[in-house]
Amino acid sequence: MTKYKLEFRHRPSVSESIEERHKDFLRAIGDLGVPWSLNDAFEVPPIGSELVTSVSLDKLLPVGVKGRISYALRDQKYLQDDAQFDDALFIEFTDSKVDYSYLLKVVFPVYIKAFGSYRSALHDWNVTRNDWPLVLEACDATKKTLMVGMAFFV
Repeated sequence: MTKYKLEFRHRPSVSESIEERHKDFLRAIGDLGVPWSLNDAFEVPPIGSELVTSVSLDKLLPVGVKGRISYALRDQKYLQDDAQFDDALFIEFTDSKVDYSYLLKVVFPVYIKAFGSYRSALHDWNVTRNDWPLVLEACDATKKTLMVGMAFFV
């Protein structure tokens, strides 16, 4: 059984509120239907004095599929051009829990566009985990982002 991880990253902007970004994302995936539309009734809690606000998607996704969506604080003094300051969406599943072909051909492209991803990836987690030290070494050496053992989409 193969464990996969979908990853979507979006560079937040001070000019776009978390609520606005989230509402736009849900609207854009709404036509996918249950469960991939994530039930447009869910809200992200106010960020308050935190640097990130996030919500578990586990109860909205198919049984056995886990997910989390996180939004970063919109503040010019906080945001930097670095992945740790991104809005992020992660979904983890095994190949026996979802229609892989539908997920890859229909859901994945819709989520890329809806989330405004500058980077989206589908990882075979076992390969990614094993190759990660080599990926980090290559990134440090070249000063570029490299993805090994995964589908990589921009």
